[in-house]
Amino acid sequence: MTCGGYSHTPTAGHLTGQYIGTIRPTASARSRSLWRTENHPPLTTHNSPSPTTHRPPTSDLYPGVFMAARVHLVRHGEVENPDHLVYASLPGFDLSPAGVEQARAVARYLGRQPIVSVWSSPLERALRTAETIGARIGQPVRVDPELIEWQLMGRWAGVSWDDLPERFPGELEALLERPFDLPFSPESLEQLARRIGGTIRRLEALHPHGEVTVVSHSAPIRAAVLELTGEPLTSFRRVEPGHCSVTTLRPGSAWKIETTWSPEEA
Repeated sequence: MTCGGYSHTPTAGHLTGQYIGTIRPTASARSRSLWRTENHPPLTTHNSPSPTTHRPPTSDLYPGVFMAARVHLVRHGEVENPDHLVYASLPGFDLSPAGVEQARAVARYLGRQPIVSVWSSPLERALRTAETIGARIGQPVRVDPELIEWQLMGRWAGVSWDDLPERFPGELEALLERPFDLPFSPESLEQLARRIGGTIRRLEALHPHGEVTVVSHSAPIRAAVLELTGEPLTSFRRVEPGHCSVTTLRPGSAWKIETTWSPEEA
């Protein structure tokens, strides 16, 4: 049982700041938790439109600072996970062949947008997706450790979704029924929403003259959308973004969902 593709995050570890450049995993197929940064100039642009030239709105969080025109929140592609484990921070969980195709589809879609920056969670599945997008639009991938998965998942790392009810009685049921009230979780849903929502506000404030793409995970994206648009966390289970789906937000005094897209529409 995949329970909507929940997964967890590694600890930031050696990721102590924002690493600028295209991030690639090490060659070893089972040593994916080690990363190296290859700093180099941006890749050649693939016919992406020029950034918008109109005057963007200003930020409430950073007075006097203009805001990005739009922010595209992207969930990573499908993961190769034949044993249906909660993969959390475990190494070696790359995109499946279907996930690779999903990443290519979302890259083609976003390649038509005036994107000036691509940010990613440090987890491999997100980085692989972000790299595909960055290569298409001619932008390096920038990593922010605050975009990692919900810390709840580390509690279940390496356990099969089917075995969770026996190994952690009542916890999976609680997640499905009342995700906003999980006393056993090291990070509450409210804390997750504040973490990801605050990170997205900070990143969009860095790029006032264009659009920003942020690649993260299912739970963080859902929580962030609710926090940014002012919706209650009780709506968390209402909508789950599919793999490589895009939720496009328009920043402002009140953020608004402008469009949604999924690879099935390609």
